Amino acid sequence: MKYKNIIVLSHIFPPHAHVGGRRAYFFVKYLSKMGYNVIVITSNQIPIKQWEWNVDLSDFEIYRTNYK
Repeated sequence: MKYKNIIVLSHIFPPHAHVGGRRAYFFVKYLSKMGYNVIVITSNQIPIKQWEWNVDLSDFEIYRTNYK
């Protein structure tokens, strides 16, 4: 059973492997496992190949915004 909706704003989110993306990912993953419906708003910035991190993002709603 899902409890409540939580919106997380994060400039960097996977597939970025940068520490900011990892921290946000694990926070969102934990909230989702606790039963919260998590919505992530992040940039659509494409990571360079060496900073790419492929993880399962199917448990969250992710909205990517334009980045300049």
